[in-house]
Parts: sequence; C-alpha cells; structure tokens
Amino acid sequence: MDPLAARQLGELMPKVFASLPGGQRERLGSYLERVRAGLPTAPAEDGAMNQLMNGAIRALPDPNQKRLQEIIQGAIELGLLP
Repeated sequence: MDPLAARQLGELMPKVFASLPGGQRERLGSYLERVRAGLPTAPAEDGAMNQLMNGAIRALPDPNQKRLQEIIQGAIELGLLP
C-alpha cells in the first residue's frame, strides 16, 4: 500500500468507528483485533461484523466512502486483504 493510501486509511477508520454507538464500536474493535491476530472467528460473527462495518461506512460522506472503497480495493489487489 502506498504511503498516501495508508495515511488516508488511518484518517478514515476513526471516522468509521466514530459513527457507531459505544457498544458496537467496542464489538467491532475487538473483532478486528482478533482478525489481525489471526485468531478464528465464527461465520455468524463474521456476517454480523460485516453488516456493522458496512453500516458504519455508509454513514460517511460520499467522498469518504468512495476513497475508502478505492483503498480497500487496492489492498485486495496487492494481496493485503482477502
């Protein structure tokens, strides 16, 4: 990932989390920590966290949503994300 995309991702993710109520923010944060650590997650939890993350992203202004999508797509193409 290029430095600009990494910086922008670092700026956008707090905005994604900020759109969530406290309990949901904590659940998503805990889930993402486990994913980053390579720990197993349950399919039902994966689906729930996917929905939660999608809702949080949709709460962003359109330009931020678009840029986040571009960054994630780039990371997938680089093999950084599944």
